[in-house]
Amino acid sequence: SIQRMEGRPVITTSLEGNPAAEERTRLMAAVQNSGYSTSGMPAPPSLQAGEEEPGTLELTLLHVLEMLLEYTTNYITLAPLFGLSQPLHVLKTRAHYRYLRQQYLMPSRIQEVDDAGHALQASPPVLAPVRWRRIREEEGAAALWKGWNARLVHQALWRGGSLTLLQYALIFPANSRLGITVKSVLAFGLVTYAAHPLAVAQTRMQAACSGYSHASIYNGLMQTLKDSAGYAGLKEALLLAGLSVPVKFGFFSLPLSLAWMLALYPLDRRATVRQLEGVIQSEGGQRANDPDAGKSWWARNYGDGCFSFYASQVGMELTVSALCSALLDAAIQVLEDQD
Repeated sequence: SIQRMEGRPVITTSLEGNPAAEERTRLMAAVQNSGYSTSGMPAPPSLQAGEEEPGTLELTLLHVLEMLLEYTTNYITLAPLFGLSQPLHVLKTRAHYRYLRQQYLMPSRIQEVDDAGHALQASPPVLAPVRWRRIREEEGAAALWKGWNARLVHQALWRGGSLTLLQYALIFPANSRLGITVKSVLAFGLVTYAAHPLAVAQTRMQAACSGYSHASIYNGLMQTLKDSAGYAGLKEALLLAGLSVPVKFGFFSLPLSLAWMLALYPLDRRATVRQLEGVIQSEGGQRANDPDAGKSWWARNYGDGCFSFYASQVGMELTVSALCSALLDAAIQVLEDQD
């Protein structure tokens, strides 16, 4: 039943004598009573009249089916969106990798000497700027979509797994606004931790790192674990995942979402660098210089030449998502008016 308390609806359960049905309604009751939006969560199932309570095996299979459905829904929904923005994501990742490689001295098999026979001191390489035309000419147009499937799988697992874990957590007590906030942070943190090796593999595949350039999702993941790099940049990834939750689940308006994500760019930059620098170090690279030394905070975080790719990618994804949501809402309104 739904009652009103101080001007807002409050869900109450009036299913005495049926503990199973009460447990099914507790999830949405806890969320709505706390004031959180439930637009992104499915309604809990309810028993029909005369229907028997399913057994443990049936409930387990039902939960597995729900998780698969949630993952499939996210995969299908994100596929066209990431298909549009993936080239920008690849350009951003490669720009970070180029910026990082220029800070390291790589070992050489041949020692260069001057005319007097003295060994020359090595210097960091001078790499060509990252341009989509150069990538297309040297590696083919498909190189701009490297790591697309790995990114899609990672984000589908992260979003679907986070919501599923949160739903199960809300079955237990302590579902005040503070309690739900804590449970949300724990749910997103655990899923981020579990899926992080796939995020590292995706980043290295996009950067075309040695051993990852032509790898499949499975081979890229196995190579990441083999390199003991599955949790490189985990701290930054956890912070970034937690802070980007309001945007990814549509809690903010479009302008606020864009401003919020642009403010998170320094954290995204550090996470990407942490995931990539292990490749250079494994090849024997030694840090030669720090190009950020002496620069202001703004120049260090937003002046590396990668921010434009990031801003374009985020702007495209948020705009397309907002347009699709508006069209869907308009279509639903038209159908409701016709009914």
